[in-house]
Amino acid sequence: VGIAIAFSHQGLTITWAFSCTLVIYFFISKLLRARQESLMVMAEFGMLLTKIDALGRKKHKFIDHSQIRNVIINEGIISNKVIFYLAVVVDGEEKLTLPFEHHYPRYMTLRHIYCGVRCVLWGDTED
Repeated sequence: VGIAIAFSHQGLTITWAFSCTLVIYFFISKLLRARQESLMVMAEFGMLLTKIDALGRKKHKFIDHSQIRNVIINEGIISNKVIFYLAVVVDGEEKLTLPFEHHYPRYMTLRHIYCGVRCVLWGDTED
């Protein structure tokens, strides 16, 4: 009986510790998630990506014009839905750079952003 009680107590402690860890992880991930994401494109210079988290901290990433190979609209699957996202193909990087990692604007909004970025960077006027 003493061993069973000790084992139950230990199991309860582990479950409680795991639950607390999970709750803390949930709150931290919400705080660090980007609250605002922005993209600024400058002709002949490149693009500046800015992310602001829930605590107000800013994170900037500048991509030089000479390193940008292409800007594309891609599609992906998250859970049970198909999303469209803007991606930048950068020289020397294996992964695509996503200006909007945590927000998924509608396709028509992405299309306007896409056309604007290409117009500023390369003078494309296609619709």
